[in-house]
Amino acid sequence: MIIVAASDLSGVTDAVAGALQSSDVYIAPGVKGGDALASTLTGVLPADGSIAVVVLPADADLGAVYDLELLTRITEKVSQKTVVLAVGDDLQAASTAIDSDDALFIANTNEAAAGGDTQTALVETVQQIVEETPSSPGGGGG
Repeated sequence: MIIVAASDLSGVTDAVAGALQSSDVYIAPGVKGGDALASTLTGVLPADGSIAVVVLPADADLGAVYDLELLTRITEKVSQKTVVLAVGDDLQAASTAIDSDDALFIANTNEAAAGGDTQTALVETVQQIVEETPSSPGGGGG
């Protein structure tokens, strides 16, 4: 695993994008309960590799200029159609499979409903995005 200073936004983006080439889950070193979280997330992600989940520690100082900068940078570099990003218990999501605003709304709604339980928020977000994603061209998933 590649470890970079959290304040190096390009380094973080590159490390995450590199890890997401071989896995759909990236959990930064130092995230409490990371192994259990990775196992749980792997169990709910679709097998087609369309959704990636990235979890960074709450105290990550990413040096982003605007709120969704890291999410934008990651989505530009990965093959997954949807990326769900958690920085601590702050959830964000972007997607080309469903409307990106809808993905962000789903993430924010689940973040608020989970009351600080990041694992629950992530699982619910992934499940709802899967439900909203069309299962075939022209077909609705939910």
